[in-house]
Amino acid sequence: MIKRFLLLATLLLLPNLAFAQEAFVIDSYHTEININTDSSLDITETIEANFSQQRHGIFRNIPLKYKDNFGNTKKLRISKINVSDEDGHQYPIELSGSSTKKIQIGDPDTLVTGLQTYVIHYKIERAINFFEDNDELYWNAIGTNWNTTIDNASASVNLPSKGALKATSFQGPTFSQEEASSSFTDDSYEFGASRLLNSHEGLTVVASWQKGVTNPISPLQNLIWFTQDNLLILLPLVYLVWLIRKFWRSGKDPAGRHTIVPEFAPPKLPMLQQAALKDEFLQTRDFSALIIKWAVDGFIKIEEPKKKQFTLIKTKDLTKASPKEEAFFKKIFTSDEVKLKELKAGKLSTASNKLKDEAFNQLVDGGYFTGNPRSVRNNYLALGGIIFFGAMFLFSLNPASAVLSILAGLLTLVFAPLMPKRTEKGVLEKEKILGFELYLKTAEKYRLEFAEKQHLFEKYLPYAIAFGVATIWAKAFKGILKDPPKWYSGVSSQAFVPLNFTQSLNSGLTSSMTSSVTTASSGGSGFSGGGVSGGFGGGGGGSW
Repeated sequence: MIKRFLLLATLLLLPNLAFAQEAFVIDSYHTEININTDSSLDITETIEANFSQQRHGIFRNIPLKYKDNFGNTKKLRISKINVSDEDGHQYPIELSGSSTKKIQIGDPDTLVTGLQTYVIHYKIERAINFFEDNDELYWNAIGTNWNTTIDNASASVNLPSKGALKATSFQGPTFSQEEASSSFTDDSYEFGASRLLNSHEGLTVVASWQKGVTNPISPLQNLIWFTQDNLLILLPLVYLVWLIRKFWRSGKDPAGRHTIVPEFAPPKLPMLQQAALKDEFLQTRDFSALIIKWAVDGFIKIEEPKKKQFTLIKTKDLTKASPKEEAFFKKIFTSDEVKLKELKAGKLSTASNKLKDEAFNQLVDGGYFTGNPRSVRNNYLALGGIIFFGAMFLFSLNPASAVLSILAGLLTLVFAPLMPKRTEKGVLEKEKILGFELYLKTAEKYRLEFAEKQHLFEKYLPYAIAFGVATIWAKAFKGILKDPPKWYSGVSSQAFVPLNFTQSLNSGLTSSMTSSVTTASSGGSGFSGGGVSGGFGGGGGGSW
């Protein structure tokens, strides 16, 4: 019973299948391609269609959108489309499509049968391949998407001047390398299928000629077309322009006095804020400097029973400090005596981060920064990372856009540290800080004064550490200081040397603090491996 049903269904479908495939056949199909000096093509396709059933006419699909060797979109430009019969009478046509241009030929109110001739003319730009030694046309003269047989398939190519070099052609289904007939003279080529082409078989032609016969498209025009075909490429370009403008307007500091003069005392801003305003970030050495500042101010003592093994002893509670500095102090001193080496990795990270944010927020509130540098910098770092890794997914869509997006992401990461912006007030205050730093760096000039002002060594030592000039500052007191500060005691029995003391204290504290304040952790040639449908053009058609 089932077999009989399948047989009946097959018999009922056969007429429809025959109608779809054999409503017409093509008795003759000739494509003539005239190549112009400007590299454009004037193409005329003459199709003799023999209808066995009543139809309005035929339609022709011409592919225009391709991928180049780098995966970028390349679209041919098509224009001057018209269709006539063998006597030059124009057929009504309807055009549609962008990636593939569909030309629907015929009158919707008229049916035709028998032999009909369609002369399809159109102009194509961007179809020539320009190589180092020659130029080439690799064209699917008769596409493989015709759902009918094609007899007498042929093509001809005419050059604007002499210079023909080689010719070849292929026939059959897509990717077929079955050779068709090819011949050429000085300025023309002839191609033809050696047999009837079955449904979904075509004819592809390849012609090459000497350099100079055709002129390449100008780089500017190519750039315009490339951009039009790859609009995604505009997104990273627009973003890059925006990023540069954003930096120029929002990341570039206002002009200051452009002159740094020595300042013999630190500005009134708290030391941590001075370091933050100067560098736009706070680092481990700044927290080492803060601990020494506590010692200088009498809140703690520092013992070094063994080299670079420090014990901090609280002598009194912290006063006149900001809330986050007090919290940081209490986080360290859970008891009155703390060994730095026993502070677990990351123990102080939350408190230190809050202290950093507080310092920057106070600078913003004080009118020194337009925004919190940490937040500004982190936002751009996150944005750059998103763009960089997001670009990986663009390669399948548009490689050029992906490459530019990766560049945009990398530039965002580069620009991120530059985006925090000081106000004019902030710039002027920074110049004062740099002036005090200049004093610390040129302290050797003032050695004679230090003999009477020995207290300056420890008073300004925290600033010297925070500004990265502690070694220079200590050298200026060589031979002047005989005893270490009262807040420090060590095991060394040797004479006190300010430089050795400073280097040991600075590197030891910084090393011990580091783990505590850080969070734990299609343009190929047709002569080399070519085949049917390997070039531009092609497509197919049908009846309607």
